[in-house]
Amino acid sequence: MKALPFEYQAIRRDTVTLTIALGGGLVALWLNMPAALLAGGAIAVAVAGFWGLKLSISKPLMYLGFIIVGMAVGVNVASDSLQLVSRWPLSMAGLVLMLALIIAASWFVLRHLFRLDRATAFYSAMPGHLSLVLALTATGVADSRRISIIMGVRVLALTIVLPIGAMLGGDLPAEPINQGTVLGLFPISMLAVACIIGGVALELLKVPGGLILGTMAVAVIGKLAGFYQGQLPDPLTGFAFLLMGALIGSRMSGVSWAELRQSAAAGLAVTAIAVGTVTASAMVLATYMDMPLGQIWLGLAPGALEAMIALGLAFGYDSAFVAAHHTWRLLLLGVAIPLFAPFFSQGRQSRG
Repeated sequence: MKALPFEYQAIRRDTVTLTIALGGGLVALWLNMPAALLAGGAIAVAVAGFWGLKLSISKPLMYLGFIIVGMAVGVNVASDSLQLVSRWPLSMAGLVLMLALIIAASWFVLRHLFRLDRATAFYSAMPGHLSLVLALTATGVADSRRISIIMGVRVLALTIVLPIGAMLGGDLPAEPINQGTVLGLFPISMLAVACIIGGVALELLKVPGGLILGTMAVAVIGKLAGFYQGQLPDPLTGFAFLLMGALIGSRMSGVSWAELRQSAAAGLAVTAIAVGTVTASAMVLATYMDMPLGQIWLGLAPGALEAMIALGLAFGYDSAFVAAHHTWRLLLLGVAIPLFAPFFSQGRQSRG
């Protein structure tokens, strides 16, 4: 019985957060904004959080969103995706170089323009892996609160900028790729069970983002192996997009205006560096790769894994390409962050 107040509070907060996200998503739909439920929901929840509302998405709902998005990746994999694998090494190599440029430029700007200490500048410059970064900085080796705000601004800004950029670039498909008839309840249930097993397995192996990566891997393998054909019902994928938008926006909940003013400029500067580098890299790669510029852009963009995959699905791009590149990015960062962090954490100073 003692758990009831907590459960009621979690349900109430989920309801309020999702209601605000739905309102923002509907406004975005009315404005014909790409990925409306995701981007509009994220903006609405973030703004409400800035004005003092305590918003969040509980872990069960967050996990549910990850599972649905992972399933949707497999469902939306193009049948000829494997034919593009021979060209992907070029963009994979470009991703490595691009990450190095983003980290170096971001660290320099944060360190010398915004006067952050070496460690805080290093962690804030990372284009992804927020959970890993915050776990590593929890011991006090860097200013984790400021890092979370800077990276939160970056994630939110990317969620807004990337759909608009794709739309202005003229690369946005008229409608998502049609993968055939809608899957029935039994195939969806069987697919969900298999995906959950795969996700839990990677979580137990301590793989970063294991739940969504495992779910996605099982769904993609099942689709390419021909175990199922069809697409998820639109309301189900729409609900997942709404959840992802609410989750992204809720990361800014509880941030005071004073904290936001102190770190927003740094977050926007890091975002500008990332977007500029991604755009230049995507334009170069697009001259050698036969695929939409927007798809390459989303594959390189250093946003949250679940957000970028969801955006790719919403746009109708090849989700296997987008997911593969973000998995590669997270793998690289997962190795690089712990490896190089000690060199920046030694002799931390409070100011430049």
